[in-house]
Amino acid sequence: MLAHRGHCKVSTEVKKADAHNQGNGGSKKVENADGSEKTVTANCGGAIYAAGAEITVAGTTTFKNNTVSNQGGAIYATTHSETVKSETEGVEDTTVVTPTTLTVSGATFTENVAGAEGGAIYLTKSTYTVTHSTFTNNESKHDVRGGGAIYSTASEGSMSGVTFTGNHSHKGGAIALHSGSTLTVSSMVAKGNYADAYVKVDEATQTSTSTLGFGGVFYVNNSTLYLKETSEDDEIVLGGSG
Repeated sequence: MLAHRGHCKVSTEVKKADAHNQGNGGSKKVENADGSEKTVTANCGGAIYAAGAEITVAGTTTFKNNTVSNQGGAIYATTHSETVKSETEGVEDTTVVTPTTLTVSGATFTENVAGAEGGAIYLTKSTYTVTHSTFTNNESKHDVRGGGAIYSTASEGSMSGVTFTGNHSHKGGAIALHSGSTLTVSSMVAKGNYADAYVKVDEATQTSTSTLGFGGVFYVNNSTLYLKETSEDDEIVLGGSG
């Protein structure tokens, strides 16, 4: 599913979705010269690729087994830039940048994988709200940044009633925040998430080096994280077995 400067509401199961544009928004099958088929893995956004769009994921939506070679195993959210030409002589054209707004409620993200950042969700220069949703066994394979379930860069978000279980990455088993991101969490449960050690193999010498992981639940780099219970019903639990 590809969304550019539009409105989209999702309330169904999204499992290994089909892509319709340059490998973004899902995987797709293509035909080889001999007539056989092969599956091309999406580059970004295994189920949804959103640029300057308003995306609402509601109901009992499930994102399961989506895989991308780059960012955002299930969802990739970014900006849309458009040049507006000036009709006045001597006045320069202007660039209008529209962020994506992502709202997720009651969704399940299970076993989604990103070759780079954001095992389930990747956000850049976007805003997001996640409530009453679960993230289970999602994975980011990136050796530098990570975000097993969610990766946010230069984005602003809020969460409540969210459960993270068994997600993993090299940095930020559940969530990684980078480049001035802000996240406010009022209630969440995070258990069994972990930061992987990253092993790099030198093919020429057949030697390997290992780097320890950082942040089993959160990895925060040049960003702001607020953990604050806002009502008597709110609860923040970090740690414990899955």
